[in-house]
Amino acid sequence: MARTTAFLVLLSLHSLWSCTTPQSRTGPSVRDAGHSQQKMIDVEVVDDRFEISRGLMCRTEMQGDWGMLFFMAQTRIQSFWMKNTLLALDMIFIDDNWQVVGVVTNAQPETLTSRSVSSPSRYVLELKAGQAAAYGLKAGSQLNFIPPQNLANSENGACQTDRDCTGTWSPNDSMCGPIERCFLGECIIPPAVSGEMNAQTGRLQVRQ
Repeated sequence: MARTTAFLVLLSLHSLWSCTTPQSRTGPSVRDAGHSQQKMIDVEVVDDRFEISRGLMCRTEMQGDWGMLFFMAQTRIQSFWMKNTLLALDMIFIDDNWQVVGVVTNAQPETLTSRSVSSPSRYVLELKAGQAAAYGLKAGSQLNFIPPQNLANSENGACQTDRDCTGTWSPNDSMCGPIERCFLGECIIPPAVSGEMNAQTGRLQVRQ
């Protein structure tokens, strides 16, 4: 469950993938951090070309207080679409200084419309639809990124991520399933689904 010049490249990657019918989903929740009342978002970090292209494709659920944070290759106008993405999403575009430069709300599942904002960004945060407003995220909002201890590169392990998102795989192939991620050589349920932190996760503090 997921970009400009890169968008044309990703278009060819996404067009190969298909998904299943989405299941019913409950609304999100919002957590505040201690007495500071600064809201915290747990994020699943993606920074390699394949995981950026796959994003949240095929996922039928995600924790309400989690998101996916994309580390794009360079600062520019980023463009995202919703092919094979089964959850309605908010997209928050963030510059090099972790300031929000624009927000796209309620992007509808499985649509091919290119979604972007007018200002360049380096990072893009995807949340379940409605969460941008719940966290008060808008152009000008200031974020603080708390990184993972270290990023675990899925390609260094013994397993591989399913690249066609169809589920046509078997454990004997050492291939992870449609929504799984490869972590330290093992196929795991993605952190944004399980709610469990690991070296692929970080946190965003909404400082406003």
